[in-house]
Amino acid sequence: MFRGLKLRAFKFFVNIKKELKKKEQYDPSFIFFLAILQITPSLYLRPFKLGGSFFEIPYPLDYWKKISYGCRWIIKLLKDKNRIYSVINIVDALVSSLDEEGLSMEKKFDTYDIAESNRHLLRNKIFNK
Repeated sequence: MFRGLKLRAFKFFVNIKKELKKKEQYDPSFIFFLAILQITPSLYLRPFKLGGSFFEIPYPLDYWKKISYGCRWIIKLLKDKNRIYSVINIVDALVSSLDEEGLSMEKKFDTYDIAESNRHLLRNKIFNK
């Protein structure tokens, strides 16, 4: 839902549920929320300057921020691919995330890889306060 278009976003969500019902055999609401939860990250990266260079330090996210980040990643990746916001493209992204494939899952795994490599810097951040 961008720019306060609540009714349009709700109609879009209903159309997504209809398409999910055609593709999958389970409840479309369950599949939708399961896919969103699959995409959501448990941490985000915050820039931190140490010795003249910037590093990205992992910080935990609360529940609603996780969902917000997951939805933003889906929308941003669909924009980056120069795709039109069609129901079929979003359904394909959601179904591929259930199989741990697709661009949104790659972004999640890349975030975790960067967090793992910069985990040792977290101690410096805590002790420098």
